[in-house]
Amino acid sequence: MEFTVLQGSWQPETKYSGISHTGAGACDLWLPRFDDEKWRNYVTRVIRNIGCQATWARGPWTPNMPYHWHTLDLDTTGMAGTDTYGGTWQVSEYRAKGGPNDGLTAGKPDRNPYRPSPIRKWKFKEIA
Repeated sequence: MEFTVLQGSWQPETKYSGISHTGAGACDLWLPRFDDEKWRNYVTRVIRNIGCQATWARGPWTPNMPYHWHTLDLDTTGMAGTDTYGGTWQVSEYRAKGGPNDGLTAGKPDRNPYRPSPIRKWKFKEIA
Protein backbone atom coordinates (compact mmCIF):
# COMPACT_ATOMS: atom_id res chain seq x y z
CA MET A 1 0.00 0.00 0.00
CA GLU A 2 1.41 3.37 -0.98
CA PHE A 3 -0.49 6.37 0.29
CA THR A 4 -0.58 9.74 -1.37
CA VAL A 5 -0.11 12.49 1.23
CA LEU A 6 -2.50 15.34 0.47
CA GLN A 7 -1.65 17.54 3.46
CA GLY A 8 0.68 17.21 6.41
CA SER A 9 1.34 19.05 9.66
CA TRP A 10 2.20 22.68 10.27
CA GLN A 11 -0.17 23.97 7.59
CA PRO A 12 -2.10 27.25 7.80
CA GLU A 13 -5.74 27.15 8.92
CA THR A 14 -8.10 26.41 6.02
CA LYS A 15 -11.86 26.40 5.49
CA TYR A 16 -11.85 22.61 5.02
CA SER A 17 -9.34 21.56 7.71
CA GLY A 18 -9.75 24.35 10.23
CA ILE A 19 -6.86 24.29 12.72
CA SER A 20 -6.34 20.51 12.84
CA HIS A 21 -3.21 20.67 10.65
CA THR A 22 -1.66 23.77 12.26
CA GLY A 23 0.36 21.68 14.73
CA ALA A 24 2.22 18.37 14.77
CA GLY A 25 0.92 14.89 13.94
CA ALA A 26 -1.79 15.59 11.35
CA CYS A 27 -1.88 14.06 7.88
CA ASP A 28 -4.44 13.59 5.10
CA LEU A 29 -3.95 10.39 3.10
CA TRP A 30 -5.45 9.01 -0.10
CA LEU A 31 -5.45 5.61 -1.80
CA PRO A 32 -7.23 4.36 -4.94
CA ARG A 33 -10.48 2.37 -4.51
CA PHE A 34 -11.87 4.83 -1.97
CA ASP A 35 -15.42 4.12 -3.23
CA ASP A 36 -15.18 0.49 -1.97
CA GLU A 37 -16.56 0.49 1.61
CA LYS A 38 -14.84 -2.77 2.61
CA TRP A 39 -11.52 -1.33 1.40
CA ARG A 40 -12.08 1.94 3.33
CA ASN A 41 -12.85 -0.01 6.51
CA TYR A 42 -9.83 -2.27 6.04
CA VAL A 43 -7.45 0.67 5.50
CA THR A 44 -8.95 2.53 8.49
CA ARG A 45 -8.20 -0.51 10.69
CA VAL A 46 -4.63 -0.69 9.39
CA ILE A 47 -4.02 2.99 10.14
CA ARG A 48 -5.54 2.68 13.62
CA ASN A 49 -3.47 -0.42 14.35
CA ILE A 50 -0.25 1.57 13.92
CA GLY A 51 -1.36 4.16 16.49
CA CYS A 52 -3.19 6.86 14.56
CA GLN A 53 -6.67 8.26 14.77
CA ALA A 54 -8.12 7.80 11.29
CA THR A 55 -11.40 9.09 9.93
CA TRP A 56 -12.45 8.48 6.35
CA ALA A 57 -14.74 10.04 3.77
CA ARG A 58 -13.65 13.65 4.18
CA GLY A 59 -13.86 15.98 1.20
CA PRO A 60 -13.95 16.88 -1.63
CA TRP A 61 -13.94 20.61 -1.02
CA THR A 62 -11.45 21.56 -3.70
CA PRO A 63 -10.06 19.76 -6.74
CA ASN A 64 -6.85 19.21 -4.76
CA MET A 65 -8.64 17.57 -1.81
CA PRO A 66 -10.49 14.37 -2.81
CA TYR A 67 -12.15 12.06 -0.32
CA HIS A 68 -9.42 10.89 2.02
CA TRP A 69 -8.39 9.68 5.49
CA HIS A 70 -7.71 12.38 8.05
CA THR A 71 -5.20 11.01 10.56
CA LEU A 72 -3.55 12.17 13.76
CA ASP A 73 -0.55 10.47 15.34
CA LEU A 74 -1.70 9.62 18.85
CA ASP A 75 0.37 11.00 21.74
CA THR A 76 2.36 13.38 19.56
CA THR A 77 3.46 16.55 21.33
CA GLY A 78 2.81 19.87 19.64
CA MET A 79 -0.61 19.08 18.16
CA ALA A 80 -2.97 21.92 17.34
CA GLY A 81 -4.92 23.22 20.33
CA THR A 82 -7.63 21.79 22.51
CA ASP A 83 -10.31 24.02 20.97
CA THR A 84 -13.08 22.16 19.19
CA TYR A 85 -11.69 20.57 16.04
CA GLY A 86 -8.01 21.06 17.00
CA GLY A 87 -5.81 17.96 16.84
CA THR A 88 -5.68 17.49 20.62
CA TRP A 89 -9.48 17.73 20.82
CA GLN A 90 -9.89 15.25 17.94
CA VAL A 91 -7.69 12.68 19.68
CA SER A 92 -9.69 12.99 22.92
CA GLU A 93 -12.93 12.53 20.94
CA TYR A 94 -11.47 9.44 19.25
CA ARG A 95 -10.54 7.98 22.64
CA ALA A 96 -13.83 8.93 24.35
CA LYS A 97 -15.27 6.10 26.42
CA GLY A 98 -18.83 7.19 25.60
CA GLY A 99 -18.13 6.97 21.87
CA PRO A 100 -16.75 5.89 19.70
CA ASN A 101 -16.83 9.28 18.11
CA ASP A 102 -15.37 10.00 14.70
CA GLY A 103 -12.81 12.42 16.14
CA LEU A 104 -13.81 15.22 13.80
CA THR A 105 -17.24 16.49 14.74
CA ALA A 106 -18.70 16.71 18.22
CA GLY A 107 -21.09 13.86 18.92
CA LYS A 108 -20.94 12.35 15.42
CA PRO A 109 -20.63 8.55 15.53
CA ASP A 110 -17.70 6.93 13.79
CA ARG A 111 -18.57 5.12 10.54
CA ASN A 112 -15.95 2.54 11.51
CA PRO A 113 -16.11 2.11 15.31
CA TYR A 114 -13.11 -0.27 15.41
CA ARG A 115 -10.45 0.59 17.99
CA PRO A 116 -7.42 -1.58 18.75
CA SER A 117 -7.50 -2.76 22.34
CA PRO A 118 -5.56 -1.23 23.88
CA ILE A 119 -5.35 1.83 21.64
CA ARG A 120 -1.75 1.87 20.45
CA LYS A 121 0.63 4.81 20.53
CA TRP A 122 2.18 5.89 17.26
CA LYS A 123 5.98 5.71 17.18
CA PHE A 124 8.27 7.06 14.52
CA LYS A 125 10.85 4.57 13.32
CA GLU A 126 13.52 5.73 10.91
CA ILE A 127 14.53 3.16 8.33
CA ALA A 128 18.09 3.52 7.13
